Amino acid sequence: MNVFSNRYFAVFVVSLVFLIQLIGITNPPLEIEHNWRQVTGLMVSRNFVEQGPDLLHPKVDDNQGGSGIIGMEFPLMNYLYYLVASVFGYSHWYGRIINAVVTCFGLLAFFQVAKSLFNEKIARFALLMISCSIWFAFGRKMMPDTFALSLTMIGIWSGLRFSKEGKLMQLALYFIFIALGVLSKIPAAVLGAFLFIPLFDKTISLQRKWNLAIAGVIALAPALWWYFVWNSHLSEKFGYWYNSGQSLSDGMRAIASHPFSFFNRFIFSGFKSYVAFVLCFTGIVLALRKLFSAKRKYYVFAIATVVLSLLYIIRSGHFFIHHDYYMLPLLPFLALLGGFAVATLNKKWMVALVVVGMLEGLANQQHQLFIKDSEKYKMTLEGIADAHIPKDAFIVINGNGNPQQLYLAHRKGWNISDEEAQSLAFLNSLKAKGAGYLILNRSSKIEFEIQPVYSDEHYQIFDLREFKNDLSGGFNV
Repeated sequence: MNVFSNRYFAVFVVSLVFLIQLIGITNPPLEIEHNWRQVTGLMVSRNFVEQGPDLLHPKVDDNQGGSGIIGMEFPLMNYLYYLVASVFGYSHWYGRIINAVVTCFGLLAFFQVAKSLFNEKIARFALLMISCSIWFAFGRKMMPDTFALSLTMIGIWSGLRFSKEGKLMQLALYFIFIALGVLSKIPAAVLGAFLFIPLFDKTISLQRKWNLAIAGVIALAPALWWYFVWNSHLSEKFGYWYNSGQSLSDGMRAIASHPFSFFNRFIFSGFKSYVAFVLCFTGIVLALRKLFSAKRKYYVFAIATVVLSLLYIIRSGHFFIHHDYYMLPLLPFLALLGGFAVATLNKKWMVALVVVGMLEGLANQQHQLFIKDSEKYKMTLEGIADAHIPKDAFIVINGNGNPQQLYLAHRKGWNISDEEAQSLAFLNSLKAKGAGYLILNRSSKIEFEIQPVYSDEHYQIFDLREFKNDLSGGFNV
């Protein structure tokens, strides 16, 4: 039996990917890459569990003595986390499994979209490529990126089915999943380029095209309100707001100042494979050769893809060149190009390149499945804090911009740098704002004269009530 022609090919591939993703799925957020991004989402989820699921006012723990209410992605994934935790109790890893399950359905939807718009051979090779790209690693993290893209892809698949069959339920699913996907992470709107193919397909009735277009535009409304109205309100009122992108001019300057990082996103970061880049580049060359003789709908699709991708990249600017997961919205298009190259050349050695690229991509991401022993000591932090710090006390911890240890301490307060931790004046100022305890990660090599409330190999806890009130005095000895 030829696995590449099997009718259950997509289900087999996605199931295999899911099984591999289950390795270490119950790990706490201690992996080296992007633990900071995961714990931020975990903070919101845990606060939903402990304080109630207020979707309009998500809260983080690094609240600097305030409410912690923050403007961020719409917390749909966090709400699903809350629902699971309401039944089974809170645990760190539920977000991983929620994302992995949704991402698997997103991969199946991607296969169906590629099959519907192009052909089954292209779809199969494209699925292989995207499954072993960074979709693999980020599809099992407590991050909303592949979650949002997958919901959007399911919506696009439903829209394509409506364009062919005209069933109202398909149109309703298209609207719901597009709205939820883009609301969960607005860059998912880049996938809307796929919809230009049915909109310019002469075989589809004008009425269905209008229904697709109108429903799609209305589906964007909740996201536009959330990100450009409500988040602005939260930012102004509470002082917290996640990355909302850069202006086009600032984004262009950021990219122009880091050309190597920019090109490396495409050469390696997206697929974690140089072989995959060769396939994608080959696909670009072949597509350009055929584009001008292609049907109008594919010509418009190519233009829409380039325009939406460039707008996204430039608006992301600094963040695009510094964080590899910003490549995620572009990977479906790049995977299609790679699949197009393999299907067009139709050579056995091209199939071998796909397999090599897949193995290369997985090998370069295998560390994401495990956590280092050197990081496991951080899991003792909550127990230490429970023994020495009241639950409602605000703490200060030298996380150096990473809120991971603040989350693991299960306390709220300030996440400061090592330099700030060495400033007695600064610590006194935080004490005046309500900070009660300092947790010091001893890897900083900072030493104080005062006796700590607690001390071990990794952490010391100091009671800030023993500070003098004046800014120059420091600790009482």
